[in-house]
Amino acid sequence: MNSLKLQLDEFFLTKMIVVWHPPARPMQVTSEFSFGYEVERHKTDTNKFRFSFTMRAKPKQQKSPAGYEIECNILGLFSFVEGTTEEEMQQLIRINGSTVLYGILRGQIATLTGSFPGGKFTLPTVMMHEIVQVVEAQKAEQAKKSKDAYAAEKKHPPVAAV
Repeated sequence: MNSLKLQLDEFFLTKMIVVWHPPARPMQVTSEFSFGYEVERHKTDTNKFRFSFTMRAKPKQQKSPAGYEIECNILGLFSFVEGTTEEEMQQLIRINGSTVLYGILRGQIATLTGSFPGGKFTLPTVMMHEIVQVVEAQKAEQAKKSKDAYAAEKKHPPVAAV
């Protein structure tokens, strides 16, 4: 059996906003989801990471929203065992870190929404590697836009108004 390489040392909910939009009439309510995360390495211990995971859910129907609108963030402090390669750490912190924190959010949201008029809201099962691919593509696109904007500004600096 492989030894466990990644350990969740601590976690904290840093944001939890839940709004219930009652439907005007009985209807099937559907939600759309978005995800994001930020990874930071410990300044002195290169085997420790801070991982901040964000999840948003909102009613698909924008005109007359019905259902839950949820925005939350959870922070996890993770550590890796000695000997874990950099490639393994970078992959595991994203995929397994997201999976672990999403699971915690799932329980917290179900517990909290259980006392709302709409009843318990259970986050759907997701394929976390697909979410990580989407988030990484968004980050790469944003980095490219920032780089392009910086290059354009350097080429044509703004002129100060007199």
